[in-house]
Amino acid sequence: MSDIARLSSSITKEMRRLGIRGLSIAVADDRGMLWSTGFGLADGSGKRAFTSTTISNIGSTSKLFTSTAIMRLVQDGKIDLDAPISRYLPEFQPRNGGYDLSAATVRLLMTHHSGLQSDIWMGFMSGAQIPAGYPRPYMNNALLASETSLSAAPGTVFSYSNLGFSLLGLIVEKVSGQDFPSYIHDSILAPLGMDSSSFLIEERFRDRYAFGKMGLKKNLGIPYIRDIPAGSFNSSAEDMGRFLTAVIASAAGSEGGPLAGATQREMWTRQNAGVDLDFDFSIGLAWWIMKLPSLPGELLVGHGGDLDPFCSFLIIDPARSLGVFVMVNSVKGVGSFSLGGIAVEALRAFGQAKGGPSFAAPLPAPAPASLPAALATRLEGNYATSMGILRIRKKSSELAVQVFGKWLEGYRRTDGSIALRAKILGIALPIPILKEIHITPESLDGETLIALRICGIPIGIGRKIEAGTPRPAWRARVGKWVRMERESAPFLKRAALLVDRDTKHFLLSTTILGQTGKYPIRTVSDDEAILEGSGRNLGSAIYIAHEGGTEILIVFGVRFRKKK
Repeated sequence: MSDIARLSSSITKEMRRLGIRGLSIAVADDRGMLWSTGFGLADGSGKRAFTSTTISNIGSTSKLFTSTAIMRLVQDGKIDLDAPISRYLPEFQPRNGGYDLSAATVRLLMTHHSGLQSDIWMGFMSGAQIPAGYPRPYMNNALLASETSLSAAPGTVFSYSNLGFSLLGLIVEKVSGQDFPSYIHDSILAPLGMDSSSFLIEERFRDRYAFGKMGLKKNLGIPYIRDIPAGSFNSSAEDMGRFLTAVIASAAGSEGGPLAGATQREMWTRQNAGVDLDFDFSIGLAWWIMKLPSLPGELLVGHGGDLDPFCSFLIIDPARSLGVFVMVNSVKGVGSFSLGGIAVEALRAFGQAKGGPSFAAPLPAPAPASLPAALATRLEGNYATSMGILRIRKKSSELAVQVFGKWLEGYRRTDGSIALRAKILGIALPIPILKEIHITPESLDGETLIALRICGIPIGIGRKIEAGTPRPAWRARVGKWVRMERESAPFLKRAALLVDRDTKHFLLSTTILGQTGKYPIRTVSDDEAILEGSGRNLGSAIYIAHEGGTEILIVFGVRFRKKK
């Protein structure tokens, strides 16, 4: 059996394991495409194959194109990365929250360190119908951002922000004089021959778009989102292979790519080395810098994307001038992170075929290890995290960890991390997502923190919090709140304010993207409260507005009224 036949067989098996209906893959180096093909189905009818020319959404991998556009304008001397955002968007004037707004720079937007609120969910997704104002629905996002407050001091913590990348798209427009999708087409796509790609959903591609599967819904079209520069790029594996070749060749010093070699290499250089709360997480200019246990010794750059059920994963090994792109129209587990195994296997297969040094064997999975009593005592507590309040309690030789409202067993491993498992009658349940999530104990200036990781990549931190007494005006608002405006997407479907019986924390309970979390909040005035903690969505303010004698609860731009 040839290497490609073995890889194809392995991909087919992984598709069955992860519930992937359709997949395409591209492998490329600095000289061109090495392999591009598709597997499975592109729609729910079972009549159309998912091929290398099928067009699908790549989710947040779109951010690589937005950041490339910014860096072209930097090369042209039209953008200063370290200038305040307001230099290019004067209408951008959020409440500073006590922080220095002028420190929020273009560079920090690209690394998700600007201090901005992560998302404004109201109006973010418009379903499958073209919304009013499309194809430039993001054009008012600077004004929407001005209705929020900074969530953290700029440059102090990684907080993934779709809102920030939509502002980068606006900056491209202001500086270039073109609308964002046109600038991307003219300056990046057309020169690379990416004729099947666009930030817009175009009628000319109608018969080539993939349809997704999520739950019982088997024929979901690619949705429209307001924040186009953050996640609305649609492409084929063949086109993405052209992009891989262009950026790899540019970094190696060849001409013809979207950026000069020095500029591309700067994008792959760590920008957050001085950010204490990021610990060992590394990010370049939009590109994530990764070290994976499945490829020890390799320094990798890439990005993942999720606009459920459409997911993608792009990874490049700069030292070997080799890259892989994978996209799917359905997947179980942890979305784009779940595609890492396929991408790594392809990288290994084609890397060996190219010659050069052999890859090191994957590191063995960490084994269970004893839990020191002192560590268990230090970790006990309640943490504010991007997944909601996380509770850790000592439980004989292990830990009990409550996350997503469920109590799980937490056991220490030989690499020092805490893995999670669910058991019934002493038998561990095969829950895929729990195999990918783990916790690492951290410490900063004497403060005990935890880092949450998926597939070894840090996704957020948890800070210990103590219960506080909410203001009487807020305590009177305890109960369920009903969303006032209808949306066709599952963002912030419901909300409730409550005081936890056990911990006495004042909490906002809400469901984002089908994930319910209870977030500790601290009241700062009768009409404003802050989601405690640091990281995505945390540090953001929630507000009470008064309309005609009725109180309106505003959470990430979504309006709720008290349920009677």
